Amino acid sequence: MPPRTRTGPPEPATGSALLPRSFGACAFAFASLVGLASPGLIRDAKAAPAAAQDSRKPCGIAATASPAEQVRACTQYLRSALTAPEKAAALNARGYAYAQQQQAEKAMADFNAALEADPNCAPALINRGNLFDDAGKSDAALADFSKAIAASPQSALAYFNRGLALQRAGDAKKALADFSEAIKRDPQQAASYVRRGIAYSALGQHNQAIADFSKAMALGGHSAAVYINRGNARDRKGDRRAAITDYNAALRIDAKSAAAYYNRGLAQRHREEFDLALADLTQALKLDPQNALVLSARGEVYADKGDQARALADFTAALKADPDAGPIYNNRGSIYLARKDYKQAADDFAKASVLMPGKSLPLFNYATALYAAGQAKGALPIIDKAIATDAKPAMALKLRSQIYASLGEHGKAQSDLKRAVALDPALGKTAK
Repeated sequence: MPPRTRTGPPEPATGSALLPRSFGACAFAFASLVGLASPGLIRDAKAAPAAAQDSRKPCGIAATASPAEQVRACTQYLRSALTAPEKAAALNARGYAYAQQQQAEKAMADFNAALEADPNCAPALINRGNLFDDAGKSDAALADFSKAIAASPQSALAYFNRGLALQRAGDAKKALADFSEAIKRDPQQAASYVRRGIAYSALGQHNQAIADFSKAMALGGHSAAVYINRGNARDRKGDRRAAITDYNAALRIDAKSAAAYYNRGLAQRHREEFDLALADLTQALKLDPQNALVLSARGEVYADKGDQARALADFTAALKADPDAGPIYNNRGSIYLARKDYKQAADDFAKASVLMPGKSLPLFNYATALYAAGQAKGALPIIDKAIATDAKPAMALKLRSQIYASLGEHGKAQSDLKRAVALDPALGKTAK
């Protein structure tokens, strides 16, 4: 069977859910994160940044008032004679209340008005930045967070939120730097350690990630999500037993966590405990039936066990849930190829290669399927592309040598075989 694409732990979401709350005069430079909720850091869960508050009441009403009460109080308060910073603070407070009510347009209007009154109102810059980030406008979000940092350099919250935006944009290295700055300014916030742990893990620095997740737990961050993230780091490091211990802890906290079952299933598969893996992945699907990642992972376990029919059914269901998943097309194609259904295999590998640009694996498999179907001439340009995109194309060179040989171009076949063996001497032992 040709190589399948490994299904790994789901990447954590990096968006923000609740907007940072900042009340009082906008000149107030907050230095701590207050009331930070434990963030959900897996798959579709979102982080909840803290509410940055001072001791004053927003718009003359308690900060614990409902969003509707906040809107009414701030609307009344804005009719008073106010200084520019006071007006900005009241508009920011009302904008935050609108955001809590899912009224993004009104919230944005208030944050814009707050910044017209006081362009250096860091809380309004952070709040508007989060609205931009949630709308997928990462450049605008990053610009606002950077302005907030310039206006309030000791703000841990500003660095934290810019780190979230960078993490969502896929820049783990810069995100890690911002979370580190947030920790320098307020080392007692669990969420900053969790987010930095995720950045470390994305950079392959799993020991540092584990240390940060553990620190978050020591600070009270004992959510299921934190245990899952530490388990993922341990799994990627190869410490399967410790990973499973963390997933077990997550399930004790949240017995309905599909992500915990999914990730524990992956760890069991890595240990070749295929029946245990199937049990966990099946339970994850009971909780989240249309999850393409979980369906694909279970399909891989069925393939490991030699149950091609069930593997094919799961990959097909996964593609119905996510029709643009290139790795899953590659996986399904490997099943078709093993069943000698070369046309279906080639079709799937062709789709995978389009959806996975720059990846050599689907191209290699595509060429393999065409060659197996007797289409050597059609396979040749495909394997050429695979070789061009693979830093160590030993297997691809060996396949091309076989293709050349079948076409009667024996000089080229011998040349490719020599290059393949030079890259991987083990291939010379099996060469004919």
